[in-house]
Amino acid sequence: MSMNAAIAYQWVDNNSALQDCVGYLGGASELAVDTEFMRTDTFYPIPALLQLSDGQRIFLIDPLGISEWQPLRALMLDASIVKVLHSVSEDMEVFQRLLNCVPQPLLDTQIGAALAGFGSGLGYQKLIDQLLGIAVEKGETRSNWLQRPLSDSQCVYAALDVEHLLPAYRVIQGKLEAQGRMAWWREEGERQVKTARSEIAPGDYFKRIKSAWKLNSRQQASLRDLCAWRELEARAQNVPRGRILKDPVCVDIVRRGPGHPAALASVPDIRDSTVRKHGQTICDIVAAGHSLTEEELLARPLEGPQKARLKALREQLDILGDELNVPREMLLNKRDMEQLVRGGELPADLKGWRSAVLASVVMNSAAEAQ
Repeated sequence: MSMNAAIAYQWVDNNSALQDCVGYLGGASELAVDTEFMRTDTFYPIPALLQLSDGQRIFLIDPLGISEWQPLRALMLDASIVKVLHSVSEDMEVFQRLLNCVPQPLLDTQIGAALAGFGSGLGYQKLIDQLLGIAVEKGETRSNWLQRPLSDSQCVYAALDVEHLLPAYRVIQGKLEAQGRMAWWREEGERQVKTARSEIAPGDYFKRIKSAWKLNSRQQASLRDLCAWRELEARAQNVPRGRILKDPVCVDIVRRGPGHPAALASVPDIRDSTVRKHGQTICDIVAAGHSLTEEELLARPLEGPQKARLKALREQLDILGDELNVPREMLLNKRDMEQLVRGGELPADLKGWRSAVLASVVMNSAAEAQ
């Protein structure tokens, strides 16, 4: 047992110790879970530390010293134990990489806090301060988590990331139960697990680029294909996407429509090495997008009456969000709003608790789309 003036934790760095850790935690009904990882020079995260707590004991698991992961995998898949995490997306990538699974059943305190009316997109420090009145230091966020031994301050920081998670979870749980919304939170957790199991399709990455909607249909098609090529290259080389092309550079390229590799040299922030290695490929991808037929193009940006319906939909969602004390983006994100405006229906994966909550909004949108 390692001790610190502020917190106690148990260090786990071999297969036998992991087996003991899992044996103890297997009796819990909820587990606080967090990870530390490095991703400075790689596409995929490098697992550096796993933190688990049942509210009584904290375990820091060193993946660098462990080779047999089946006991932990079984624990993470145990349906009788709720796994509580905060802002889970990158943690899910770590578990997928290390264990070939994601923790489930899963509840994300960032999502739960938004559904309970505590605020949208709360970071861990702000959540703990707001719900528990405890200040958590941020000092080791960007430290080297692959160094060994870890410093005392790193270990304390890592332990604190799970020390307060279950108390915060119970505050959120209490409020959601009083509001009759616990089923909403569970449903969101199920959606997050489903999303985490599926690696993003290369052809869908361009949808994450915020300025993509400003492009015309041909430019969007080129951006889709350019981002898909970059995604496959980044995965194959295990390098960050930006090492090949940054998002703004991708947008700039499709706007310019370079006809030959030499024209890429004038694009701000493009790497010389990228132009040398991939210049012709990039130009060919952009040219292919410009030669697509009308039937092959992506849906055109919203125009005229559709823009007016989108504005009206936002206003309805703002009113509904205020009534429910839930952020608008928790009800529908921009892409889902656009789909509703175009087709009058919610996306299939949003037909759970939102069906009842958004019934009148969907009916209005469907009527206006006629």
